[in-house]
Amino acid sequence: MTLLKIHTSTPYASRAGEFYRRQRDKKAFNHLCPHPGCDAKFYIKCQLTQHMLKHTGEKPFACAHCVYAAKQKALLDKHNLREHDIPLPSTRASRHRLRTSFPPQYTFKRVTRYTGKAPTQRRERLDQRIILYKNHNNNILNLVECQKILKKEFYADKSAGYIYDMWVLYDIADPARVVAMGNSERKTEKAANIMNQIHNLRILFPDEDEFLRELQSLKHDNARSQEQVEQTFKIYKTKFMKIINNRT
Repeated sequence: MTLLKIHTSTPYASRAGEFYRRQRDKKAFNHLCPHPGCDAKFYIKCQLTQHMLKHTGEKPFACAHCVYAAKQKALLDKHNLREHDIPLPSTRASRHRLRTSFPPQYTFKRVTRYTGKAPTQRRERLDQRIILYKNHNNNILNLVECQKILKKEFYADKSAGYIYDMWVLYDIADPARVVAMGNSERKTEKAANIMNQIHNLRILFPDEDEFLRELQSLKHDNARSQEQVEQTFKIYKTKFMKIINNRT
């Protein structure tokens, strides 16, 4: 039996981003350019502020090493990288790209096992019900009704303690290393993503002090799930870290 996700991931991680998306979809352009003869209009005030630089010709971001100036800080950062070999500033997006630059090492799956308590007659009764249903419908099996029967029997066995069902986190290179994560697929998926990022940080920063510093950055970048980051790091440290060190 396959369970589908009931949650959807929104393209924006903040409420502000979701608000801007709704404003754009509704075409709520409330910020108009006051310059005469210009019909530009925007739904975010910062876009209007950036647009006004075209009329004033102002370039507020000046380079400290040459006479170059730019209207946007991102253009100044690219200039410093291209002309002066100054690395780009660390941002949340750049740190996330660095932490996910390697292939995933850990993944998750759903484990469903019978505990051995269910009698064999129960399975036989289920097969008999499906056969009777086939014969009743002129040997044409209605998949929807069949799935309803299977789903009802599945949850009946689960509530009776006949089925052991949960999500687990495991190492792709060594599937025998498994950690039970409970019945929440969403939390297990989040834990697998965090586990992969922690594993990549261990590879990128072998020094312990640098690794702990980057781990703190990972916590700050995931402000809403700092507790889950700490719990995932404990699982990594107790279950997988020694294995990784032995391999390296």
